[in-house]
Amino acid sequence: MKLPTFSPGHYSLFMLLLVVTQAATANEVTNRVRVYWPGGAFEIDLFGEDSPRHVANFLQYVDDGTYDYTYTHRSASGSSRFLQGGAFYYFTPFSPSTMHYYQVPANHGTIKNEFDASNGLSNTSGTLAAARTSDLDSAAAGWFINVTDNSAGFDPGPYTVYGEVSSGWDLLSSLVNYPMVQDVFTSYSSGVSTAPVVNFGTTEDPDFRPPAFYKWVRAPLVTGDFNLDGVVDSADEAVWEASQGDLTTGNLTADANGDWVVDDLDLAILYQHLGEGEVQDLPGDFNGNGIVNDADYLWWKTQFGSTTSLDADGNGDGMVDLADYAVWRNNLGATTPGSVGAVAGTSVPEPATGLMAMGALIALFGHRAKKSGPRMSRTHAKLA
Repeated sequence: MKLPTFSPGHYSLFMLLLVVTQAATANEVTNRVRVYWPGGAFEIDLFGEDSPRHVANFLQYVDDGTYDYTYTHRSASGSSRFLQGGAFYYFTPFSPSTMHYYQVPANHGTIKNEFDASNGLSNTSGTLAAARTSDLDSAAAGWFINVTDNSAGFDPGPYTVYGEVSSGWDLLSSLVNYPMVQDVFTSYSSGVSTAPVVNFGTTEDPDFRPPAFYKWVRAPLVTGDFNLDGVVDSADEAVWEASQGDLTTGNLTADANGDWVVDDLDLAILYQHLGEGEVQDLPGDFNGNGIVNDADYLWWKTQFGSTTSLDADGNGDGMVDLADYAVWRNNLGATTPGSVGAVAGTSVPEPATGLMAMGALIALFGHRAKKSGPRMSRTHAKLA
């Protein structure tokens, strides 16, 4: 069954629409993710307008907890330094011979390459990009963060860039300076031999193992906006109240200071920013950048069937389905709630008969259907 798609004519007309209305700022940050690890916490800004498929896909793995307790399994390829993850789970006791046994499932299919040299996103230091096999359109759960400037080698690949580390970079990037598995366990050689390892023990009693990325959560673009609606208000205080706890018991989206616990300090930070921001309530604007356009369609298509990542749940029924496509279609081109969408003469794709049947089945079975896709056959996606 095929999801509705743009024809070339639809796309050209729509691009004209963007010119006569409002174009999104290049590399505009649409989402943010916070990651907890032994070095504290770091945050990644995501570019959901420039690389909508990759951001929507990445957030699905964050939202459903798939990335929790994964680790960096590769950090070098020739002179290039990077941190590659999203492929294997961390476990104890650590053994280099079994560290690649527990693979991250590619539950959300594969993503088409979105590298575009004209949008300014390049594999420079600090950027987040998609790992893949030799197939350009094979990106799934795997990712890598460039530590050195790898644009000369990776841009021609091409490897899609869709985010950038915005805080916690100094400690995170220092991982490439630590010994690798092949340095400590000299008799071991495999696809994870360049995984960085840290001595969590002592000189006399060493305990070398890769640092785990314990928890991945969405983080607000506006400090204190714990419900992620774009504005800091009393609703965020209610979220804070319900989120109190630590790494295992709390909702760390409300951890405003990144100290691994939701407590009174985070409430104080909320009060400092009370009233800041603006509510994002434009129907069909699934990436929240202020205009309903083709990026939102790709976002909806990528998250179709999801009950955990609900950015594209336009009607708020708890699932991304055909009804949400209608919300996007009816608001195409809008920049404010209720504004006129598509210009006269612009046509948009209609759902295929098969997809409409799928939507009926989803409704019949009470939102139990979930989107899945082919799993990657290799133990990890290669950069080159």
